[in-house]
Amino acid sequence: MKETELWYRKLGFAENPFSIKPGIYSDSVYGYPNVIAEVAKGVSAGKIQFVRGNYGNGKSTMLKYLLRKFGGQGRLAYFSCNRMEDRLDVKRILNGRYGFVGKVLDLKPKNMILLLDEAQYLSKEDFNNILRYYDSGNLKSVLFVAKEPINNFMPERMQRAVAVHMLDSVSDSDAVAIVRKRVGTSGIMSDEVIKQVFWNSGYNIRILLKNCEMLCRYAINKGFKSVTPGMVELLPSAREEKAPEERKEMPVPKHFEPLVRAIRQERKDEVEEALDAKPVVPEHKAQPVKGEPAEIPEEKHSVKSEVLKDPLEQGLLEEDEKKGHPAEELYY
Repeated sequence: MKETELWYRKLGFAENPFSIKPGIYSDSVYGYPNVIAEVAKGVSAGKIQFVRGNYGNGKSTMLKYLLRKFGGQGRLAYFSCNRMEDRLDVKRILNGRYGFVGKVLDLKPKNMILLLDEAQYLSKEDFNNILRYYDSGNLKSVLFVAKEPINNFMPERMQRAVAVHMLDSVSDSDAVAIVRKRVGTSGIMSDEVIKQVFWNSGYNIRILLKNCEMLCRYAINKGFKSVTPGMVELLPSAREEKAPEERKEMPVPKHFEPLVRAIRQERKDEVEEALDAKPVVPEHKAQPVKGEPAEIPEEKHSVKSEVLKDPLEQGLLEEDEKKGHPAEELYY
């Protein structure tokens, strides 16, 4: 493995601290503990619920929390609806609780908890089918999770009964807490820089983590001690308010030009090359950004990342990883 691929090792981490792969890191549910508590209470009470949240606002984290809380006896089934080929086969999910025998003998359990991720892919026929099994007692509780409104596709009786919850954007202090949980007291990013990156990420936690990874990787590979505000300002923002011509006039340090150009032109291969390219400066010293000189000290930070082996990793995949997968239900 190339040394440039192990930038985080230079900080003393065994794994990439900004990984967004489910199962690697377990972030606490920040910003909406009351919503999570209400959802868990509704599951226990046997309600039909709908949780709506934008991409990266914590839906997967919430699902992992619920799976840990209610899983363990095979009475909970998780299914990502963007894996289904045509219609949601609730019967197959119920039969699958007993494995091959259940499918052959058409065995259906009672009081199952059904978590349906990416529920915006469900049709009216799917909702009617779910309600039928809910009324029969096979399903004790149903939780729909989606980033788009789905109420209008539900039968009228379900619309009246469903409890709707919103996962809104978290605060900048929550964003700092999430990053701090991953990197500890490491000086690679200050609290103010984290808040700045969070703003530039459109207040989206997943985009925040991706941007933090890119900035830290760049800073470490170019010989800087930490990510500076100047680095954050030079990168395109999810909340960019400047006109393109104004952004072009921003002074860009020479060593930063390849990365900025590659990102703005959306050339992924060139972005990777720019992130890992060694700095071309005398005596291997990186030039400062906006008057903030610093070299990486020889000693490494003692903070180690906490890597969790999570059985849920196989189920809660990234959206781009889900494409092409066959329909698959998971039981807990």
